[in-house]
Amino acid sequence: MMANSLWTTSLLVLGLGAWRTTPSALAFTTRGLAPRVSRGPSPVTTPSIREARRIVLSVEKLGETNFGDLVEEYVEAAKKSVGALQQEDASAQALFAGQLALGALLLIGVIPVVGDVLEFVAGPGLVVGGAALTVTGLLELGPANLTPTATPVEGNALKTNGAYALSRHPIYTGLLLFATGLSITTDSFQRLIITGLLYFLLDYKASKEEDALLKLHPAYPAYQSTVPKLLPDLKTLLKQDDYLAPDDDE
Repeated sequence: MMANSLWTTSLLVLGLGAWRTTPSALAFTTRGLAPRVSRGPSPVTTPSIREARRIVLSVEKLGETNFGDLVEEYVEAAKKSVGALQQEDASAQALFAGQLALGALLLIGVIPVVGDVLEFVAGPGLVVGGAALTVTGLLELGPANLTPTATPVEGNALKTNGAYALSRHPIYTGLLLFATGLSITTDSFQRLIITGLLYFLLDYKASKEEDALLKLHPAYPAYQSTVPKLLPDLKTLLKQDDYLAPDDDE
């Protein structure tokens, strides 16, 4: 009976020692009863005593948390914030009110009164406007100046009025507006990504073109400093007649 107890105890000790090493690789021999551990990596890992204690302490701390007191702390903090906001000027209060209003509209997903109009302008409106600007830019540039590459044709004439008073590259601007409107109209996120890539490509190509135009036209730096590269701004739209340079260098 004593021998059987010793035998069982030995097996448990050896088994636990092997389990702490690699539980999936434990094997016993019938002769020496020594654990035979494989040399390959084990996919099973056991948490250390320190990690286990950390988990237990985290659970105990969570159980001791008084959520009622925590809510009261946040309520008191909110009251203090409201009091501090009341001491601010009208502009600060307006900013906070605008933030709340836009957050509410974002959750609702609807812009009151003008939502449908904005959706039309940003969708079909941009499609039509972009196409019109592209065609206008092509016509005003003329077949003699038209080239698919970034290198200006020989005898290139500098265009600065009409569509070229809104953007230095109105053909590219029209393409971008058309692509943006098409993406919104068709609710296509992938088209919107392609439009972004198209913007970077056209912006780079326009920069290459302008490097050559600066060498050909002495008036180009003044034009470049007055008219936006691709996207016209409000100042350009309102004051496009301020730039009175001729269409060419003559």
